[in-house]
Amino acid sequence: MNQAARLRVPGTSPGAYDTARVRAVQHAHVEVIDYDAQGLTAQSSDIELLAPQPTTGVRWIHVAGTPSMEVLDKLRKLYGLDPLALEDVVNLGQRPKFSEYETMLFVTLLIPEHSEAGRFEQLSVFANSRTVVSFHDGTPGLLDPIRKRLTSESSRMRRNDGCYLLYALIDLGIDHLFPVIDGVGAEISALEAEVLQRPRRNALAQLHEIRNRLLVYRRTSWATREILSDLFRHLDSTGEDRTYLRPYLQDCHDHIVSVIDLLETHREVATSLVEVYLSLVSNRLNETMRVLTLIATLFIPPTFIVGVYGMNFDRNAGPWSMPELGWPYGYVGVMTFMAVMMTAMLIYFRRKHWI
Repeated sequence: MNQAARLRVPGTSPGAYDTARVRAVQHAHVEVIDYDAQGLTAQSSDIELLAPQPTTGVRWIHVAGTPSMEVLDKLRKLYGLDPLALEDVVNLGQRPKFSEYETMLFVTLLIPEHSEAGRFEQLSVFANSRTVVSFHDGTPGLLDPIRKRLTSESSRMRRNDGCYLLYALIDLGIDHLFPVIDGVGAEISALEAEVLQRPRRNALAQLHEIRNRLLVYRRTSWATREILSDLFRHLDSTGEDRTYLRPYLQDCHDHIVSVIDLLETHREVATSLVEVYLSLVSNRLNETMRVLTLIATLFIPPTFIVGVYGMNFDRNAGPWSMPELGWPYGYVGVMTFMAVMMTAMLIYFRRKHWI
């Protein structure tokens, strides 16, 4: 997602959706699906040629790609879409949220991209009992599972109103989280095996990247859970009979709770792996220091002896001026004494369990 596409000019009036990105679009792809229990009609239509909505059934209007000003203005006039919500549609990078307007419910969803870790596509949906208007500027074919279900005459979607389609879109967004999180879990498992065997120098950086990615997924999942809580409150407060939706929304709620639990588990494992990595590196450093200390300790006495006999005293000065330098076996004796001393130190260290 382009960072420039997220930003709005400071001081812009609330509800202004006339952005440079939108103005640059000449024609937007608009798909119109009218359906009920008896039939389904789908067409890709120019917004100006949009036929009047049937008196029965549900109309789903989907705008793929960046919407043009013409499309946004037409839909705003036809269906009373609030400019504040349209501003959220065109300014990408919103957090998942639920808003209730006079004639429409508005939901913003973030769906993870499978091609690039930690990135999301934005799906914006307006919905009431008769009309659903969705905007998606991302991977083509993302909503194909919903279209396929609509073609089935036995589909529940065909027998229910537009709010069921809204539920189906939310459920689709949650379902896309599971394979992404499973992929993160596989990364952590592979990294765990590697860390326990022989950690690489960049393993710590990789673990931090995974933890940050999990934090982003967790924040998005919690916001999606808030959407479902707001929808439950809406069902309780509205006078319309939509109690049939409650079991399906509860199922969505259970799924997002499962996602959050998985994220928490993976994050705890990643955190523990950081601690294991640091502990292993510290142990390796301690082992190295112990070996170097042992070597240095073993050579301290020989170094002292060699230093003593390296002093330049005159042997002819007197009988006590290093007489052993004149012994025929002095060199062999000193080397033997140093070897015996080092062997004795090794035996002593072994008995003390220092090595």
